[in-house]
Amino acid sequence: MQAFDYVAPSSVQEAVAVLAKHGAAARVLAGGTDIIIQAREGRRDVAVMVDVKGIAEATQLTHHSDGSLRIGAATSCSRIYNDAGIKQRFPALVDSASVIGSVQVQSRASLGGNLCNSGPAGDSIPTLIALGAVCEITGPGGSRTVPVEQFCTGPGRNVLQNGELLVALSFPAPAAKSGAAFQRFIPRNEMDIAVVNAAANVTLSADGQAFQIEPHRHRRGRSHRSTSKPPERLSPDRPSTKRRSQKRVQPPRLPPFRLPTCAAPSSSANTWSACS
Repeated sequence: MQAFDYVAPSSVQEAVAVLAKHGAAARVLAGGTDIIIQAREGRRDVAVMVDVKGIAEATQLTHHSDGSLRIGAATSCSRIYNDAGIKQRFPALVDSASVIGSVQVQSRASLGGNLCNSGPAGDSIPTLIALGAVCEITGPGGSRTVPVEQFCTGPGRNVLQNGELLVALSFPAPAAKSGAAFQRFIPRNEMDIAVVNAAANVTLSADGQAFQIEPHRHRRGRSHRSTSKPPERLSPDRPSTKRRSQKRVQPPRLPPFRLPTCAAPSSSANTWSACS
């Protein structure tokens, strides 16, 4: 592990001042589940680690009266998926936050940290985009907002400038007759990097007979694509989606598998001869 200075500011302004002073040599510690590993492996040069867990604004979780939601960028995943209001009205956030690392990791990891890491396999990013989340960013020049769909500019890259800090994520109130969900594909059952992440936010028309999918609200991780289409009528005599022709992929042919056979026990009572 490389040596670095540790700073724990108590306000957003103090954190911004430290980040601006040290520039690219300063790194934000929101949960540490990514940056600590990157620093240990030499993939990130860190001179100053700025711990924002002690900043109240970065760890607050607020439900507003209009149905919108604000989550501090350093709020832990475990707090998010255990929140009753989020479970009821933003279940896709529960889907994402509950699969980021292990249970132990989720007590430290945050949606803000996952987003700022800007990895193509980030488990929370498709959901944040599907829900229309907006980044609240503060820097030396003041504050600004950026839609999450415009935040990542490439693998490991984003719009944050030197001295800027992602303070919180804001979510609009869910629309009437709407629902959102997140799903991922991984080689193993748990604790693996996603091959594909997918999130969707769907709203039905007032009569419940048509889909209304807004631009950039249907998101697939890794591919960095978003799609939109006009409302489609749902009726008993018409399928809800069109079947697309697909080329059938044949699995590779493997040689037949033969179980090994073993000879009878050798003269020694506790040994067997080698299997053929």
